[in-house]
Amino acid sequence: MGATVNILCVVLFFAIVTTGTFQQFLPPCEYTDIDIRQNSTGDSVSGKPEFNVTITSPCPCPLNDVALNCQGFHTTTVKPRDVLSKHGGVCKLNKGGAVAGGGVTTAFTYAAAEEYQFSVNTYQFHCNNIF
Repeated sequence: MGATVNILCVVLFFAIVTTGTFQQFLPPCEYTDIDIRQNSTGDSVSGKPEFNVTITSPCPCPLNDVALNCQGFHTTTVKPRDVLSKHGGVCKLNKGGAVAGGGVTTAFTYAAAEEYQFSVNTYQFHCNNIF
């Protein structure tokens, strides 16, 4: 009897995980959970100070289509180029692709006359392929 219950639990677990239903059992990931930090690198590019930005998500699953508010953001350079792309008043991370969760950091540098205060605009939280 005990072995049958264990087997049923394992089958149910894998059924939930493989159908994407697992996401409903995870705590929601809030905008305020995503940590955006920046500091000056001490370098300058074309006479403008360079800043390093790190974005960390403690969410257990990857975030997709992450957009930051960046109305009025002007820069002479972003490194690496494929991490941040500006579209009007929003900046997409990784061209809208996945940003790792679980405390993994995404980083980029930019040069501008002054430090810009980025904030999260939107994102999609997806857990259906974590196993």
